[in-house]
Amino acid sequence: MRKAFTLVELMVAVTIVMIVSGGGFIYISRFGARQKMEGSQKVIANNLRLARNFALTNQTKGGDDLRYVEVEIESDGTMRALANGDGALAYFEEDVTEDEISLTKSPSGSVFFSAYEGKLLKAEGGLLVPVAIGETVRVVINSSVAVGESRAVEILPSGLINEK
Repeated sequence: MRKAFTLVELMVAVTIVMIVSGGGFIYISRFGARQKMEGSQKVIANNLRLARNFALTNQTKGGDDLRYVEVEIESDGTMRALANGDGALAYFEEDVTEDEISLTKSPSGSVFFSAYEGKLLKAEGGLLVPVAIGETVRVVINSSVAVGESRAVEILPSGLINEK
């Protein structure tokens, strides 16, 4: 009758525990990265909705007549909304990303919402013109940990914001 484990049995048990815990660690780190991407996605979408609401309700800080609200989204995660593109009349400025998260915006440049209507505008030839039906602006959120996964915020020509 044996009362102890052999060295081989112990090594097999330790190996199995290491494999299972390694897989769990990978899952947990990817889960954390997905949570960070989802958090950034919600903050970006909410800030875009806020900027659009400023345009719809014609709110300005300086008392000037509002023509449009410009939203700048930098690749480092800085997001700011400006009345008529004037830096002195910023509605907000916020870092919307966490560590290991990066942003790409297509097409590049600022996002513009028209006053009173809240529709999406684009800069063309030095003027702001309405975006054509079917054209959208996408902000894609990527993680360096959860490779192959991404989140997106899409702005439709009507100014509506969708999270994808």
